[in-house]
Amino acid sequence: MAMHEFTNVTGYVEVAMTGDLKGFIQGDFTFEVETGEYITQGSDTIVAHTRGMRRCTGHLQRAWGMQSDDLYDWLSGDAEYDVTFYPKDASAKTYTASGCVLTNLRGSITAGGADALLIDCDFKALSWGAGDSGV
Repeated sequence: MAMHEFTNVTGYVEVAMTGDLKGFIQGDFTFEVETGEYITQGSDTIVAHTRGMRRCTGHLQRAWGMQSDDLYDWLSGDAEYDVTFYPKDASAKTYTASGCVLTNLRGSITAGGADALLIDCDFKALSWGAGDSGV
């Protein structure tokens, strides 16, 4: 993918839908792991951290090359897709949220404005990961 003609940015976000990759020009994600403390009986000192449930949530907006009904079908059809964030073009360093479902869908348009319909949504994922081949 070449530099975006309007923003001169090379990073992008892709959603794998029905064999096609759909693009967004803005999005974010949060990877979380529940944490706690391990304390031995009779002690007031934390011995170790405990790790629990892993969560991934995120937000997508300003779809580029995506129809609003793609998102509507994703939400109403309870479909699960992978969302991959590419911080830089031609880089193998990626962040992927897998098994994503939409939790809501919002839209905005300004009458007489030059912008296209801005559609955005929040998602939850089943798992997450990162890739890096050193590029």
